[in-house]
Amino acid sequence: MQAKVPTCTACFLVLSEHLVPLADGQFLLRFVNDSQSCVMWYLWLGREGESKVLASPFFFERDIFDALNDEENPIEYDEAFRHAMVCADSFPEFLYRFWIENTIWYLLRERLELNSRQGDYRSRITTRL
Repeated sequence: MQAKVPTCTACFLVLSEHLVPLADGQFLLRFVNDSQSCVMWYLWLGREGESKVLASPFFFERDIFDALNDEENPIEYDEAFRHAMVCADSFPEFLYRFWIENTIWYLLRERLELNSRQGDYRSRITTRL
């Protein structure tokens, strides 16, 4: 799967070793990191089977969070969760957007033409900006 989804920022698929427990039977599962650990993506798993994708500048696995916490500018573990953002309402939505946006980036960089799906997607995104 890694080879099928291009990434212009050297992101890689990786599953966290353990689920991160949250309140009320909810969990987080890390599944993508960027190459410099500036952003990590987590699948939020709700108690009723619902899910969303969160992006975070922090690791939520407590041992990794503690090991990487900046000694000069420390942040409390509970505070780190406030920096997470919902970036997709579902895992399939995230994968599609990640794939098409990175594909478009590579095509534009190489000055190649977009197909109709890529062009439509780019138009929808740029009109929102």
